[in-house]
Amino acid sequence: MKGDVFVITEESSGYPELLKERMGKSYPKILYCNGNVSLLSTKNIAVVGSRMTNDRGLKIERKIINSLIEAKFNIVSGYARGVDMTAHETALSSGGTTTAVISEGIDNLRIKNSIKEDINKENTLFVSQFEPGMVWKPGLAMARNKLVVALSEALIVVSAGPKKDSNGKMSGTFNAAEYALKIGIPVMVVSNKLLGENYEGNNDLIKKGAIELNGSKKIIDIILENKPSIKPQQDKLF
Repeated sequence: MKGDVFVITEESSGYPELLKERMGKSYPKILYCNGNVSLLSTKNIAVVGSRMTNDRGLKIERKIINSLIEAKFNIVSGYARGVDMTAHETALSSGGTTTAVISEGIDNLRIKNSIKEDINKENTLFVSQFEPGMVWKPGLAMARNKLVVALSEALIVVSAGPKKDSNGKMSGTFNAAEYALKIGIPVMVVSNKLLGENYEGNNDLIKKGAIELNGSKKIIDIILENKPSIKPQQDKLF
């Protein structure tokens, strides 16, 4: 699917007003979209994590997303390797919908092979806040992460490295979660005990106020407890 590009300005009726509330002066004035633009304003849950997440983590992620899809949530992520692509792939293969927020201009969008069989103009939205011809660079990825968060009712972190690695490089996942906590969006982090591996960022985010997902409660119940305005149509055990 690569069809028409829809330009949604801040004055457009389809512009999600919650971006202005959540992002303040930094909200994007224009969104470039390809696909189902109504997904901008549906009930969204963001799912993010490290590109290097272990197989156990990806399996847990798929279970979480399946439960969210059955509850009629749209899955938002950043279209990067690892957790992001697993989020999009699982949402589509489960018959759900997904929004991919890309960190380059919409003219550079490439449909990845892993979703080509399942994608159509109704179940997917690609969105960029950048000028259509802009090429990828690290700073755009960090800005993209803020839009992923701001479009969503809650953020689920599968795995995160430390805020900064030994070379001083910022973790995009950790940065996204910190931003969510800052603007009051619930953050839920998979327990390292479930992952079977120690992801330093997971522990640090829980210390900062993120909710630990340890499998003892339904993911939908946890979301509802922290965002009572959400009323999904169905529920399923995590």
